[in-house]
Amino acid sequence: MKVRIAISIGFVLMVILGCIKNETEKADIESDLAYFPLQVGQYREYKVDSILYRQGKFLDSTSSFIREEITTKVTDTLGEEYIILRSIRKNDIDPWVPNASFTARIYYFKAVRNEGNVHLVCLVFPFIINQSWEGLSLINTDQVYDVQGESVQIYQGWEPFKIKENAKPEIISGLNYRDVVTVLQSDEEDILTKRYSLEKYAKGVGLVYKEMAIYDCNSQINTCSNGVPWNKRATKGYFMRQTLLKHN
Repeated sequence: MKVRIAISIGFVLMVILGCIKNETEKADIESDLAYFPLQVGQYREYKVDSILYRQGKFLDSTSSFIREEITTKVTDTLGEEYIILRSIRKNDIDPWVPNASFTARIYYFKAVRNEGNVHLVCLVFPFIINQSWEGLSLINTDQVYDVQGESVQIYQGWEPFKIKENAKPEIISGLNYRDVVTVLQSDEEDILTKRYSLEKYAKGVGLVYKEMAIYDCNSQINTCSNGVPWNKRATKGYFMRQTLLKHN
């Protein structure tokens, strides 16, 4: 009898603890989904600064503004997908000019963003510090992209994405955010290549900051050495910083 009672109590405790765990995980997921909000009518405006390299030389340094607005929601066999219109302008007094469109969705607790048929798994839910996932699992990492007339394998050699910092307050471009999650997408480097990419997401806002450094060095053009900084070493590639200025 005592054995049966002990077993019964143990079983009840397992059920209770299991329910608590499931409810906690559900709450965490619902809370974390707010870092990748998707709703028709949402917009975000960013300032984008970039530095380009071509044929072994500094090519150009540019600044521009982009606006991303969710215009439509569609439903397919995978669920809901949101269409985002991107517009661009050179300064903050010019009219916005539509430039491209892309899509975003939540699929099996993953945030997927598709730009130019490049599907990035930006986030996975719930967040766990140092958690890693294959952010490039939906693309061909050997794909060659045209960057100002140069062929660059942008996504080659990237490591798994991971949560570097979880839910901390930050000030970015003068805006205060209470909860910001930092995702390190890649930080790989040798004497011939550098692939660095980092994104920050604010709760209730979405992407607030992005930084990329994609560099290649050709030893027949420039000196490829760890002692040479990338702004002197790069024969092709770019640096890009994207910062949120305004949103609704």
